[in-house]
Amino acid sequence: MNYRNMCWNQFDDFVNDIDYFQEKILCHSRPFFVYDQEQAEEDITKYIEEHNLYDDILSNGYDFLCDKTEVIEAFLTDVLWDFTLETGIGSKGYDKFSEIDGDICDIISDFGKRETGILDLYMLAFKLAKEQLKISKED
Repeated sequence: MNYRNMCWNQFDDFVNDIDYFQEKILCHSRPFFVYDQEQAEEDITKYIEEHNLYDDILSNGYDFLCDKTEVIEAFLTDVLWDFTLETGIGSKGYDKFSEIDGDICDIISDFGKRETGILDLYMLAFKLAKEQLKISKED
């Protein structure tokens, strides 16, 4: 590990960069993210519309349904079949979605993803600790 750049003068760089900090946390018991199924449905529907995937869905076994809403709902049901709050879309959902869009692997983990705010609390704790250390150092 690189400890050389973790000195007092540069500590602000670490406590102000939440992405850097997230990568460095090795032990924590609270999740950084949770997944919301309703949000995932909205995200998927938006993605389908933006990428004009409706015809691809139809040609993938959903052409027996009557209207667009039914087709989208049936597809969502299949994609979200193994959805969980901890992991979001599961492997069966991923497989189903990748049948219509092979490039989905880059974005599928973001559908329905919500931050818990725990990283913000960790960052605040470090900033407060730094301030306390600064006050103690001046005394």
